Amino acid sequence: MKLNQAQLEAVQYVDGPCFVLAGAGSGKTRVITIKIEYLIKNIGLLPKQILAVTFTNKAAKEMQERIETNIGKERAEQLTICTFHSLGLEILKKEYIRADLKASFTLFDTHDQLKLIDEIASQYFPRDYSENRKELLENCCEYISNIKSSLITLEEVQAQNTNLAKVFIEYQAYLKACNAVDMDDLIYKSTLLLKNNEDLRQKWSLRFAYILVDEYQDTNVSQYQLLKMLSSYYKKFTVVGDDDQAIYSWRGADSKNIENLSNDFKDLKVIKLEQNYRSSQNILELANLLIENNDHIYEKAIYSELEQGEDILLVECMDSEDEARYIAYKIIERRMLEHCKWSSFAILFRSNSQASIFEKILHGSNIPNIVYGGESFFDRAEVKDIIAYLKLIANTHDEMSLMRIINIPRRGIGKETLTKLTDFSKRYAKGSFECAMHTKFLSMLGPNEQKAIQEFCALIIKYQQAIAKGHKDIITNLITDINYSQYLQSSKLSDKAIKFKLNNIQTVIKWMFELMQGQNGQKALSFKDAVNKICMRQMLSKIDGEEEVNAVQLMTLHSSKGLEFPYVFLVGLEEGSLPHKKSLSTDAQIQEERRLAYVGITRAQKSLVISYRLNNKTVNPILTAFDKGVKLKKSRFLDEISYYKAVKKLKSQYKNANLSTEHKQKLASSALDELLKSVGSAAFEGR
Repeated sequence: MKLNQAQLEAVQYVDGPCFVLAGAGSGKTRVITIKIEYLIKNIGLLPKQILAVTFTNKAAKEMQERIETNIGKERAEQLTICTFHSLGLEILKKEYIRADLKASFTLFDTHDQLKLIDEIASQYFPRDYSENRKELLENCCEYISNIKSSLITLEEVQAQNTNLAKVFIEYQAYLKACNAVDMDDLIYKSTLLLKNNEDLRQKWSLRFAYILVDEYQDTNVSQYQLLKMLSSYYKKFTVVGDDDQAIYSWRGADSKNIENLSNDFKDLKVIKLEQNYRSSQNILELANLLIENNDHIYEKAIYSELEQGEDILLVECMDSEDEARYIAYKIIERRMLEHCKWSSFAILFRSNSQASIFEKILHGSNIPNIVYGGESFFDRAEVKDIIAYLKLIANTHDEMSLMRIINIPRRGIGKETLTKLTDFSKRYAKGSFECAMHTKFLSMLGPNEQKAIQEFCALIIKYQQAIAKGHKDIITNLITDINYSQYLQSSKLSDKAIKFKLNNIQTVIKWMFELMQGQNGQKALSFKDAVNKICMRQMLSKIDGEEEVNAVQLMTLHSSKGLEFPYVFLVGLEEGSLPHKKSLSTDAQIQEERRLAYVGITRAQKSLVISYRLNNKTVNPILTAFDKGVKLKKSRFLDEISYYKAVKKLKSQYKNANLSTEHKQKLASSALDELLKSVGSAAFEGR
């Protein structure tokens, strides 16, 4: 595919800051990769002088592979192509001393973070916490993340003097005691470092002569400030984004960053990519009609030179089961007629809770399906715990695993003990596990803490010694030896949930045992090699989840961003569903919900079916008890599409008529009144 004129301009403009306003399906990734090639071959930049930042490892990997094809693997490997989080991690690894960290600092994952915040928050909301635990925990997590994404300093948080602020302060203190950071810290801490230290800012801004950022509309305040500081010397960059696909405000993304660009960089060059290479013209017209209702800094309208395409189908359904059965029928019908893959179909919805009825009906119709973006087996807390034990037995220098499990199950090793351990290991430049057994360190603790630390270390050493002597079957005792079952029972989980978690752990132990025994014709592995194999499986599970599976894809609208499918079903377009009931209070929230619908529409290549329900009766017995028979109202977005299509049709009819302007306006007004009486189905082919 040759570059169109706008794409070529975006590639060749390198004289200053540039914003590429890239509509859905307009070839933005191609522009970025070709621009990197252009910077090297035509401008003469060295690969190591170029930084390309995106939001997912998958996108970074795809970009790397495309560039390798164009400039060769050796030169491509000298580029810095990474996510914002990876970039922040690289800065902290090199500047850890200035960030008040040890070289071996660890990264808390989501499960670590939730568990810690849960423990801290329960102390500051004692009356309400038992009854409103989920809501309060969500509020605390959101508050902490927003503080960091908004680049608010610890001193500013301390001045707030609220319970939420106190949770944040104690949470950060615990991270420091563990010599750990969370995902938000990777950007938060690195950005503050560059902001507060001119020498570091100059050092890092000199490193990259040109910066490229993908999905710019998803950046938060901290990420934007990091971009500004990294480009402060050369002031040459290209950011690519689409304000109509800004759908992540709930995780800190700030669409005002597009406006900030034009305010902070007066010589900003704006280039629009409006030609869509993905969808039929009918689909794009519908998308444009909807998104016209939103406010825009820069106007654009995507178009296609592909065929006009199928009419959009609007389907009115009695309830969730009727909706799911109709869609199952349409999938089977299309597959029989066109012999397409199951993976050609996607069902998109606003919330994960909408997936279950489609899973049930599709399974019942023998249609293979997969819920995209569900929790990975390796993301489950109990699986991560047991793998951390295995990793620590294999390598006691694994600080991350040590910090995860040193108090799981609970042994009375609290924040103060961990602070002492971290400070001690920092002072003597030794690993935390080694320091935990040191007599000088143990003398700093009370008798209970001494006993807890010694028993934990003795357990790890016992397993190391037994495995070294060839007693591989000892790992089958691990769950019992650490009292994990009792730990789960103390967490007030149901018997069913406890059994589920224990089965997951047994699966990991079984894998380990099979790998060490060499079953199923495989070579027997050492304990360390078996652990590495399990860890590799853990990492590959992320990649496997992204590989195409020949099944109908069920996913939320948020998960669908960046993907495309020949046949799309956009379901549940009712008030309270899309737009979501939690997003009805402000115009800004409604506009983001409208962008979500726009994202869903523009995922479709050939065919788009939109459905809504008349009531929320459902076959799910849990929901039925609360929601049976409640009437639903069609989404306002459907009315907006119909209204704008009616207006456009009238404008077209009277555009070239040999009438006075006043006469045209009267006719248009009269005709519009008549047309809007049937606005519900004006824009669509009915069911």
